[in-house]
Amino acid sequence: MYRFGKTSLQRLETVHTALREVCLLAIKYSTVDFGITEGLRSEERAEKLMQEGKSKLGKKSKHCYGYAVDIVCYDENGKVTWELDYYAEVAKYFQKAAEELAVPMRWGGNWKVNDFELDAENKFVDAVHFELV
Repeated sequence: MYRFGKTSLQRLETVHTALREVCLLAIKYSTVDFGITEGLRSEERAEKLMQEGKSKLGKKSKHCYGYAVDIVCYDENGKVTWELDYYAEVAKYFQKAAEELAVPMRWGGNWKVNDFELDAENKFVDAVHFELV
């Protein structure tokens, strides 16, 4: 069973309580280690990310309200990985936790409410992103 480190826990303190609880349960269920890279985001940072093409909403992002988190996954050797399979696996545990806690959510792997199946054909896959609906 995995658990969050100090930095991830600090980042979770910046988000909505329901989202924090989903994250805390998801890490307990997960077979893949992951951490929180971002919770609450300033409007300035959100606008910069949009200019860089890494965000579609800028200051309208749910991050700016504490309603979203971004994660990073670690492979079996504890190294950061950006392989989509790891994020799709973690998404299953977010779905399980969200369902158990009755928290409607959306994953950037397909952008559908309460559907955490990867849609690799989507124009904008943001597999690190989880948000409250």
